[in-house]
Amino acid sequence: LVGTLAQAAGVPVVLDAVESGYQRRAEHATGWPLRQWWLRLRPDPLRRLGLPEGAEGDLRSVTDQQPPEVTPAESARIELAVREVVTGVARALPRPWADSVRMAGDRPGAELTTALDAALREIDLTPPRQAWWSVVRAVQLVLAGLAVGGFAWLAVAGVLGLVGAHPSTPAVLRVPVPLVLFVVGLVGGAVTTFLARRAVAEGARRTRFAVAAKMRDAVQDVAWAHVVGPVATVLADHRDVRETLQRRH
Repeated sequence: LVGTLAQAAGVPVVLDAVESGYQRRAEHATGWPLRQWWLRLRPDPLRRLGLPEGAEGDLRSVTDQQPPEVTPAESARIELAVREVVTGVARALPRPWADSVRMAGDRPGAELTTALDAALREIDLTPPRQAWWSVVRAVQLVLAGLAVGGFAWLAVAGVLGLVGAHPSTPAVLRVPVPLVLFVVGLVGGAVTTFLARRAVAEGARRTRFAVAAKMRDAVQDVAWAHVVGPVATVLADHRDVRETLQRRH
């Protein structure tokens, strides 16, 4: 029942957007600065859902702009799932109690969909910003500065060599310092980016699981309030009657 309700509410689509949004923001914060312009051209998954980048948004702001619509097929799946729950309970009860169970739980309709929508709107979708992003960003800026500085130094030295000037260039183990700076910047940036991407992927996975747990709890609460709870009340009354009759006998 919970899985069917989650599917009907579009939970998997939202989770994909949350995971992609986290990765995009993390890569923008920790990636190689010289390629950030390319990341800026990539569409933001949460923005496609109506959540502005960098804004304190939640599912309410998303669904207020794009109200979820349950298709007829999804409505049929919800009704079938509810009916399976109710029928499974009613099958083990005497007919009067079985009828009470059916009356209590077999009424999903628009009320269930509305409650599900309202519950999911309260969940925060904002990808959390991690403290280590700033540290990686600082390292990447330093490495990018070394690469750009080394390249510029090499370019100036090359131009001066073409015009006949031959300025002295310091060296480390016979390797020109500007070349060392350039290589260290590029290699260091590549290694840092590789390690950061692995950490970002893990962070995105954890964020997806955290949001998924919140959404599943919200769906479970709706399922209990509108289907399971009413059925459980009938079962509790049935149990009280049985216990009373057993004591009398």
